[in-house]
Amino acid sequence: MVRVVVRTTIYFWGPTAENEGLQFVDGHFTTDAQYVSNDQPFDHKQLARQINVSIDDFNRRGSGWIFDFVSAFTVVVTQYTPLCGSSFIATSPAIAKRKAVVNVQNFDDDRCFEYAILSHLYPPRNHQNACKPYSYKKYRDKLNFDNISFPMKLEQIPLFEKQNPDISVNVISPDSTKNSFFIDYLSPEKTRRDIRSICCCC
Repeated sequence: MVRVVVRTTIYFWGPTAENEGLQFVDGHFTTDAQYVSNDQPFDHKQLARQINVSIDDFNRRGSGWIFDFVSAFTVVVTQYTPLCGSSFIATSPAIAKRKAVVNVQNFDDDRCFEYAILSHLYPPRNHQNACKPYSYKKYRDKLNFDNISFPMKLEQIPLFEKQNPDISVNVISPDSTKNSFFIDYLSPEKTRRDIRSICCCC
């Protein structure tokens, strides 16, 4: 399976504010990822819909912009291995040295995802206990995991968000080849109070 994202640069033109000439502007757009395999072909219609929606949104922010031409069209294809949150995996040194990630050391179960959420919702007073599972045991009934199996799979996150209406989840994973990150799941719930970014270090 591969992950496909399309990035485009589109030029627009329109009259100046004083209507004394023309002005030009470029818009940069990135589509949502599609996951393509032998059983799941790339959806060209979805690509066209997303680009058209992006152009419409861009025009709403401007003033009479007119589509001119596409100056860049880049297809980004990366190998994709479906992720799931399982038991403890040590954080990579490149991430750990930033001291910005809590990685709960749950050696005895597969509830890594649950601990990741709880560690943000209920941080212990003593920071030294932040990576200890016992710091969160008393909060295990605070989240609704009905009909969700462990280890947690990426495709179960929309159900988790539906059952926990105050929480939205974003999932990223490191791309060691480029010293950056992939976005594996971007929540559609933009207005929720709690945004959790979970870094899958496996």
